[in-house]
This record gives sequence, C-alpha cells and structure tokens, in this order.
Amino acid sequence: MGTRHHDVQQELKDWGAWYVNEIGLDGVRFDVVKHIEAGVFPEWLKHVRDHASRDIVAVGAYWSYNLKALKHFLNLTDGMVTLFGTTNF
Repeated sequence: MGTRHHDVQQELKDWGAWYVNEIGLDGVRFDVVKHIEAGVFPEWLKHVRDHASRDIVAVGAYWSYNLKALKHFLNLTDGMVTLFGTTNF
C-alpha cells in the first residue's frame, strides 16, 4: 500500500495526533521527501495542526541540484514544508 491509500493516510494521521497528545509535538522533520508523493504532506499537516490547535513546523530533507524540482515540491505542498539539503555548487 502506498501513501495515497486511505488506510495508510488514516494511520499516519492517527500517529500525528498521538505525537501531539503524548509529547506536545511542535515540529516534524521528514527525511528523503523527494521519494514520497508530495501531495500527502498538506493533508497530513493540516490534520495535525488542526488537532494541535497551533502551527506545527515542518521541514523536509530534499537533496538536489535541480532548482526546478525543489520549487515543484514546494508548490505541491503549498509551501507547508520548508526544504533543506546539502549540495556542492
């Protein structure tokens, strides 16, 4: 099952709510986001932020020399995930 499957999305949302409830989650870091379908992030983050009743910072590791790919990811996530990475220009 992929991240677009309803059961997977619900399980991720449940875990996000659990982290908010148990540790007072203020932010999340996603690794290798270029290998995850970008469209899943906005819905998940909205759910977790709504559950927390506050903003949750989200950063994602996306290592790429391709500026167009980075901008595309930011557009697909409505800018809800800030990107970081290491490149040698």
